[in-house]
Amino acid sequence: MSGDLAELPLVAAAMSRARNADEWTVIPFPGPQTGALIPYGPSYSLLSAAPEKQLAAWLFVRWVLSPENQAMWVLATGSLPLRTSALDALGAYRAVQPQWDAAVGLLALAQNPPELASWRQVRYLLEDGTQSIFRTNLAVEKIPNVLAEMDALAEELGKSP
Repeated sequence: MSGDLAELPLVAAAMSRARNADEWTVIPFPGPQTGALIPYGPSYSLLSAAPEKQLAAWLFVRWVLSPENQAMWVLATGSLPLRTSALDALGAYRAVQPQWDAAVGLLALAQNPPELASWRQVRYLLEDGTQSIFRTNLAVEKIPNVLAEMDALAEELGKSP
């Protein structure tokens, strides 16, 4: 299946309810040379304002980005922290969330999402295509065809109407 980190506890709970003892982990999206992890989540934009309002905004962002608050963010959302210094405070969480910890290990493969209007649609195409490869136990020699179809559909989705 394809999903995001916030869904990991739900998947683990479903596996437990089904009494499924399979060992599972997260993997990057496959690619020709290497896989890719496409992180997405909150970002901050500070707009022009009176100096005291800009200072207040900067102070708020600095507070939110502190390692302690980023650790609380992870505990509340299951997503990745916005700074790696928060990982030190997440040792216990990492121990009980091995799939989340595996995702942390994939950060070297992180790539920014494409800056295309079609990305919101294309990301679901990637999920569906990846699921079709793994759910159907597709023969290895057929995977390039699926990837080529995914590329063609992604290109079509990227064209303006």
